[in-house]
Amino acid sequence: MKSNSTLQLSKAWWKKEAPDGLDKAGTAFENAIDKYTKANGGLRNPDQRSIAAMQDAIAGLEDAGKKVVVKAKELEKKAKGKKEVLKDLGNTITVMEKVLARELDSIRSDLEDMEDELEEDGGGGHFADGDAHAAFLKKFANKLKRNTYSFALVLQNNEPADMRMNFHKKKGGRSLAGQIRKVVPVKKFTFGIAGTEALTTALGMEPMGARTLVLQVDGKMIPSLAKRTKLMLKKLGISAFGRVVVVKDGAVLENADEEDEDESLEDIDLTEEAELDELMAEEPETTGTTSEETGTTETPTEPTEPTEPTETPEPEEPAIDPAALVARLKGVMNTVGKLADTPPQGTLKVKLGEAAKKVRGLIEGRRLDDAAKLLTAIEKQLGGLGLAAASAAETSPERPREIPVDTVALNKARVLWSKTREKLNAEMDKLTASIIDECSVDEELDPIAEEAKDLRAYLKDFDDRLEKVLEQMTVTGDGATREKLKEQASNIIDGYTTLLSESFFQDVDSNNGFEKISLTASATAALQAIQETLKKAAEPAVVS
Repeated sequence: MKSNSTLQLSKAWWKKEAPDGLDKAGTAFENAIDKYTKANGGLRNPDQRSIAAMQDAIAGLEDAGKKVVVKAKELEKKAKGKKEVLKDLGNTITVMEKVLARELDSIRSDLEDMEDELEEDGGGGHFADGDAHAAFLKKFANKLKRNTYSFALVLQNNEPADMRMNFHKKKGGRSLAGQIRKVVPVKKFTFGIAGTEALTTALGMEPMGARTLVLQVDGKMIPSLAKRTKLMLKKLGISAFGRVVVVKDGAVLENADEEDEDESLEDIDLTEEAELDELMAEEPETTGTTSEETGTTETPTEPTEPTEPTETPEPEEPAIDPAALVARLKGVMNTVGKLADTPPQGTLKVKLGEAAKKVRGLIEGRRLDDAAKLLTAIEKQLGGLGLAAASAAETSPERPREIPVDTVALNKARVLWSKTREKLNAEMDKLTASIIDECSVDEELDPIAEEAKDLRAYLKDFDDRLEKVLEQMTVTGDGATREKLKEQASNIIDGYTTLLSESFFQDVDSNNGFEKISLTASATAALQAIQETLKKAAEPAVVS
């Protein structure tokens, strides 16, 4: 193997670079590459079976690589004085012992991420009960000893065994808490970075050992967090960690070790008002994955098989009607306005007024689930005072309520374009991967492979402007304003359509020479469906 050779897990590369005389060891490595190539193809639509197949394939590569090293060292002893042969054998040993090891570790890390995504797609069942959560934590205990992860920790009540934790390499802590909230009630939560030795090293702290779970808290502190976490691990049968250390702003705040046998804990206030405080403290999240260290946002896409559209695509109907939320909010604001300005109602009036303003911002930002939760918490507070939030129609009969009757259709159109943009990125990524794979067997094709890495740039103008305009239309009751928004949306669609008429997009689906994808066809079908929705968009109906 030449000194300038770069590891490529392809049979063509191995046949070209393998030194003479490896015999069975060389054949075993070639067979392992073949198995890896087949397993890699199965990961285009990953599931537990395809992930397991890839794990088996990289284990085979690891074992075959060791056999190549043993054989190469035998050949070194027989090649004394043959400088070129010794040099090639030495390079082969280096690549197998170091470069291959790093590559396989990287693949294992990617497979772990895929497993995490599959667990999320499974509906969060590992948060539903203690046994499922214990199994989830046992799996992550081993991962935490190798890497650092974003984490979220939530309290359902004051019982440590009912605490839930979630981990991910890329997603932010608030997103992880939101995943848990979909499955179990959340009264308090915090988030940050979790790890063991890798985290203490990154923080510049003294080593604490692999049995110390370190939680760097970036969110609000939960009282006795280290002790609560240690008791949760103990009650769920997780023995991997004997000590829990909580760090915030570079300083150790709490330390709970295995010598501490005291299990007493002071209860935390988890009343509706505390829940309201927690919801009010949450910051808006951007779409996609937000790194809380860098503030950057990633929008993950999932590969999908190309399909030729046979009918107009129909997006999912939103679970929460924004018009209904607006009506509830008006009722809440009317009721809050009737509270006395003097204590004790005066203090609560200010607090609930601020919360109502945040609900409006959440609705405008399309965070409808969060808006509904916060609105419910406000209504609970009013209910505790014996005040039911009156509807807007009840409190303002002289002002009829304007509701766009086509809100559902416009929301469907918004969701359709959002999903279409995700699919465009996924299809382009699939084409990129195919080009790089095809060109990797020939050094002369390297420039083509490099250019393929920039293919996503063709999609940069297919942005979220259309989604934003459609969002505005769903909450705008004025006829003239809606007509302007409708015209603006149509102009954006015309711009997208013009882009799709360029030669690149005319050829990319079927004539790219590498991979058949559904990029232009998907975008065109979606834009036509949205344009039809806009044509049918009605003037607001007055509901008395």
